[in-house]
Amino acid sequence: MALPERLGAARDIVIETLQSRRGRARAELLMRTASGRALPVGISTNVLMHQDEMTGVVAVFQDLTEVRDMERRARRNETLAEVGALAAGIAHELRNGLKPIAGSVEYLQRELQLEGEEAQLIDLIARESSRLNKFVTDLLAYSRERDLALVPVDLDDQLRDVVNTLAHDPRRGSDMHVTLEGGPGAAWVSMDPEQMHQVWLNLASNAMEAVGERGTFTIRWSAQADGGVVVDFVDSGPGIAAEDLPRVGEPFFTTKRGGTGLGLAIAQRIVERHGGVLTLESETGRGTTARVTLPGAAAPVAQVA
Repeated sequence: MALPERLGAARDIVIETLQSRRGRARAELLMRTASGRALPVGISTNVLMHQDEMTGVVAVFQDLTEVRDMERRARRNETLAEVGALAAGIAHELRNGLKPIAGSVEYLQRELQLEGEEAQLIDLIARESSRLNKFVTDLLAYSRERDLALVPVDLDDQLRDVVNTLAHDPRRGSDMHVTLEGGPGAAWVSMDPEQMHQVWLNLASNAMEAVGERGTFTIRWSAQADGGVVVDFVDSGPGIAAEDLPRVGEPFFTTKRGGTGLGLAIAQRIVERHGGVLTLESETGRGTTARVTLPGAAAPVAQVA
């Protein structure tokens, strides 16, 4: 049959229909496009008959990408509802315990001159208290939607602010090179500046942790013909294993030691509320690209004049 090897699953169903002389009501397959992108497909087959002789097979295909995306969003919304029901109680109980612990540790660090193992233990308590507090904050951020305060924002200006912030980030390695590559002219996006700033910082945090002490991390944006914009966060880190990539972005799934699995989930949710899409492209040993696609906006009148 004149079907490429990447469509082998569809070919097998057509051959099965030819051999059994019976149509297939519905089957679902996961195939690959010519570029290698995963493509969920529905397929139905029926036989062609002429004068009681089978002359061929008709196969009808349906792209199930949108259906699968809707199912994924529905599952995430169900998870969100469950998380939201628990978040308030969890936050209340944890913060009630964390506040006196953190306050006591801060006082002891300030008043006592500890050394050796005692100093290490008090630092451990401080770090773990801070980590738990961040988890509670992320949990609440994911479970509670804040209203969007949309204004036109110059994307290049906002991303330059992010790069300037990263210059002073203690997680930035001494041999880590962070660069911003922008398109020609300005790109205006209707966004909530504070919430989208959180998206950029979450993606930057993932990239820096992937790169480590030595490597490159590039933020790149470009305007699209339809008026939208694309922002890529490209790192030279170790990449994500193929078996993990489909789950990255799910709440509480993480491949990082000590991670909560909420940073990327929060970013994805904010982007979608802006009418955009967040996708990941990665391959083991070849780094990761986090791509945010957003609809554009008209520049403010004062800027046009």
